[in-house]
Amino acid sequence: MRSSKNFKIRPVILLFVVLVFAVMYCAAPPAVSAEGYVRQNITVTADAPMRIGGGDMFIVTDRARKGETFDALEHYIDASGQVWFNVEREGRQLWISKKFCKIENSLGEIRVKKFSRENPPKVYISPSRQPYNKYAVGNTNEMEQMETLAAELADVLKKQYGCDVYVAPSYMRIIASARPADAAAMGCDIYLALHSNASADQETRTGAEAYYYSASEQSRQLAESIVRELNAVSDYPVKGSAGAVSAMEYFDNFGYGEVRDPSNLGLISVLAEVDYHDNPATARRIIEQKEEMAQALARAVGNLF
Repeated sequence: MRSSKNFKIRPVILLFVVLVFAVMYCAAPPAVSAEGYVRQNITVTADAPMRIGGGDMFIVTDRARKGETFDALEHYIDASGQVWFNVEREGRQLWISKKFCKIENSLGEIRVKKFSRENPPKVYISPSRQPYNKYAVGNTNEMEQMETLAAELADVLKKQYGCDVYVAPSYMRIIASARPADAAAMGCDIYLALHSNASADQETRTGAEAYYYSASEQSRQLAESIVRELNAVSDYPVKGSAGAVSAMEYFDNFGYGEVRDPSNLGLISVLAEVDYHDNPATARRIIEQKEEMAQALARAVGNLF
């Protein structure tokens, strides 16, 4: 005869297991497919654990050997910022951390889209979600200022250029399954991420930067136009700015997410750093001259048609 004690314990154990798996599922939002324009091949740089999910909490079921190569099927960025790649080995899909990998990109060309006054592009604006990036003046932050600039830019693009414009809501995350997927679902042509910059070495810098997808001629053109137009309306000469540069070589070839992920879906994608917020002079410029900056950004978009 079964003991009543065991009979009571088993449901508790079952409930615990269910809760653990529920937490693990919720902690891992949809990963990002790499089956569009961006393909990333990874080479293992040191023997590494392979897990059943993207995160250190998942169990190890195999080990990758140094020198092995895989096509990254998906990627996932966990809560700590660690990047995980989903790969296939012997019919199983496993996960390996980026810290054990070297990345090589194969970038599909995004064909030039034809725009005109009668057929303007649909534009998706993604303002920064970084409220912790404080400005050198004004008791404000990057997220607040970029959301205000996004609203100004949307107004100009609609009224003066006839564009359909969507501005990403504050609550929506920047991961590929959120804002880039939202832009693609709305049928947008352009994905424009708005940020302000900060120097990594405490040098005083000025000027705009823009990051583009190197296999899209219109992405490069838009980035170059943004840098040129923003710097033309600035009272400060450019100092230490990188200008317009390819986004896909950064972070050991992982690339800037707000260029990589929308480009993977076929959008003309650019991440713009409008000026430096850790420089008091240019921080004040961003705060006080949004109309001029919005007009400059809109002209850059308009230069495509």
